[in-house]
Amino acid sequence: MNTRKTIAIIDCDYLYDHLKDEYHSYPEMFARAAQRCDLDLEFCNYSAIDEQLPSPIPEMDGWVIMGSKFGAYEDRPWINALKAFIRTLYERGDKITGVCFGHQIIHLALGGEVRKASVGWGVGVHDYELDHSPEWLPGARSHLSLIVSHQDQVIRMAPRAKRIAGSAFCPNAICLIDEQVLTCQAHPEFTPDYSRQLMNIRRTCIGEQIVQNGEQSLSKELHSAVVLNWFETLFKRG
Repeated sequence: MNTRKTIAIIDCDYLYDHLKDEYHSYPEMFARAAQRCDLDLEFCNYSAIDEQLPSPIPEMDGWVIMGSKFGAYEDRPWINALKAFIRTLYERGDKITGVCFGHQIIHLALGGEVRKASVGWGVGVHDYELDHSPEWLPGARSHLSLIVSHQDQVIRMAPRAKRIAGSAFCPNAICLIDEQVLTCQAHPEFTPDYSRQLMNIRRTCIGEQIVQNGEQSLSKELHSAVVLNWFETLFKRG
């Protein structure tokens, strides 16, 4: 019997043209990261940014909402449609995960607040301290080091959310909602090389010193596999 779970990845952005040959797309990057971690998942893709969310909504074992250069609070038809879609998934009881923009728009859709943070850009590898870790999440540890690329943050979590991990820079970095939704501000699908290339593209708007610090941080040991295994565990829970 095939017990592999089928997960739908919701694409919310396009790669820069000169990175497509190597990285293809954000859903492809996530699928590759899952493969590196030997996750027992198979994927199908839908594009929110191209206004191609599925209707009717198919039965899935879980959903992943990907990152985006756009703000979750922007008044764009596809973003508004995605927020409504997320609310429907949540009301159905579907398992949902989100990274970066995905993390933010889930909280916004479910009653939280997202905006540009006064601390500015977060890039490179950031460290988060764990302050709440359910017993069913494997590989619990005192801290996580993960790749980030964001200006926006979840300022106020969705009402039923619990914070799993955060930092002084980003207090609401990893959150759990009703044992059903798991969101992460960081990018467990990013590699150090991709992060470096992205920082270089955005060097002027990020700022030289922040980019240099971000590049230096990429030598740290990463715990992306821990978060990806948490996603898989959520999807496989009864």
